[in-house]
This record gives sequence, C-alpha cells and structure tokens, in this order.
Amino acid sequence: MKWKQILPLLLISIILSACQANTLEIPPTQTATEQPQSLIPTQTPIPPTPMPTPSPTSTQTKPPSSPENQPDIKFTFISETIPDGTRYEPGESFRKTWTIKNSSPINWDGFSFMVESSKPDGELLGSPAIISLPLTVTSGQTVEIVVDLTAPLDDGNYTIYYHLQNQNGVPVENTRIWVNIIVGNSASTSTNHIYATYQSSYWEYDEFSVNFCMQMPDERQWYPWGVILNINNNQFSPSGSRIDPVGATTDYKCFAFSYPIQISSDSDFQLSIERIELPPEVHQSENCLRAQTNLRTAYPGLDFTCTGPGLFYTNLIVPPGMTKTEADRLILDAMSSAIYGPWILEGKFP
Repeated sequence: MKWKQILPLLLISIILSACQANTLEIPPTQTATEQPQSLIPTQTPIPPTPMPTPSPTSTQTKPPSSPENQPDIKFTFISETIPDGTRYEPGESFRKTWTIKNSSPINWDGFSFMVESSKPDGELLGSPAIISLPLTVTSGQTVEIVVDLTAPLDDGNYTIYYHLQNQNGVPVENTRIWVNIIVGNSASTSTNHIYATYQSSYWEYDEFSVNFCMQMPDERQWYPWGVILNINNNQFSPSGSRIDPVGATTDYKCFAFSYPIQISSDSDFQLSIERIELPPEVHQSENCLRAQTNLRTAYPGLDFTCTGPGLFYTNLIVPPGMTKTEADRLILDAMSSAIYGPWILEGKFP
C-alpha cells in the first residue's frame, strides 16, 4: 500500500479516537426518558395489567355447613336460680340452674358450656371446667344447665363466667352465662342483677375518697351517677371521680369518688349509687331515635326532635301532667340506657 493511501486512513483513525476521548470527558446530558417522574398524575392513567382469573375450583367451592361457619347459633335466656348477689356462708354448698332455649335454626350436637374466666382469677367454687348438655339439643328445645358449687372459705364477692362451645371445642360468641355470689360479710349489694362492692376508703389532699367496684351488664362504657355520701343524715355530692383503667374495657369496673369534707375518724358512712348509664353521645342519632320510639309509646303526647352533636333534642312537646324537667329526665335516661338502683354500700372512716 502506498503512503498516499495510508495517510488518509491514519487521519480518519486519529479523528475517531479523539471523538471517543472527548465523549468520555463530557458529562452525559439527561434525555427525556431519564427525567424524574412528575408527581402530578397524567390525565390519562395507564390501566393496570389485568390479573389472571382464579380457576373456579379455588374460589367457588364452599366448605360444608358446620357450627364454626354458622353465624346464627344463639340461645334465649328463660330463667335462673340463685340470683346475682345471693349471700352464702363460707363453705356452704348450693346448686345453680339456668334454663335456656336453643334459638338457632340448627340442632346442637355435642355442645357444652365451658368455664371462660372467674373473679377472683382461678376461684371456680368447685365448678367443673365443662358442663355437658344433652347429646342433641334440637332447634327450639328448652334445656336446663345445672352445676353444684361450694362457697369459698374467705369472705368476698365471687363470679364464674361460662360460654357455649360446639363439639369441637370452638367457643360460640355472645353466649355467656355466669354465677355471682357474696360470701360471709363482704360489703356488697345487688339490684337489678347488678352488684356493687365496697373496696376501701382513704383521706387524700383534704378530701375523702371511696373505692368501689360494680359488675356491669356488659363491657361498654357504663358509669355510676348520683353517687352520694351519707354521714349522720347529711348528704355530700362528689367533687370528682375516676375509673380504674385496669378494668375500664371489661364488665367489672372499679371507681373512686372524692368528697371535700371534714369529719372525725371512726364514723360510719353510706354510699348511695342512684344509677348507671352509657354516654348518650356515643351513637347519638341511634340512641335518640330509639328513645323517641320507646317514649312515644310509653307516654302518649310526649314528643321531640332529634338533633346533631352538641344538642340531644329540640322541639319538646310535654303531655298534660308532666313537667319539662320530668320529660328531660325520661329522654336522657332512654338515650343513655339508664339502669336505676339504688345500690347502698356501708363503710367506716379510716
């Protein structure tokens, strides 16, 4: 090859090498595809990629009918012996019987009642862990649940809870029954199947505080009202109150009420609890409509209009012979599901 032919090839090679070197030295410029994605969505969203449809064998096959997937297993309470708060002497034996009806559309085959819990914890009064039912309890059948128990040797308030379970030992929701007794001289009282128990009292910050517990109808936000301290025929209203957080979300709730009084020690006192109720502002619209329906039937001529938060009702119409104060109490009691006692607890100043 001649030098005239070689020289152009060398020049082309040198130029190409220089271009490659320059390209490596210059920082790359971002192209449109390399820009960060905008936070503002595009007007025409990209539809998602459709997922494959599961085969019918994995989605349409239903499990066989069984108590575990029957949401309507329930019973109707008929009666019981040994009302809540019945007092027994230490060591005394007794028999508790509940009568219930199978309100389910199916039979109970191999069902039983099992101990759920007890208060105090672990004190079962000699109860078996499981109370057997007849082998089959047909739909609509009434059956008795019987258990023989013995009062403990120590004074106090005792409760055992049971729940219905199926033949596989699976608990059935909302099927609780219980037995509650008072042993010896425990300072407890029972009204309307709800008992209250005096716990203790003490002086603190120039106030007298009384602690007591109540077995409520259920685990909702029940609170005692009209809690009056009686001393030598003198009545004192509380200056404050609080709930023990330990049991606030259970049906066994404990409270402390404080009274700004000055009194000599070794004096007897009574604590009177007028009623328990739920906060009416929780589910207010439902509570008001329920109260309106019930009170219209019970008190012809009584009427009112339900309102929103901040005002329970308006446009009150009072029937003849009823005052506005009486009507207001009836409406608020109905809205808060009030249960009246009284429950009277006795104690002595420390």
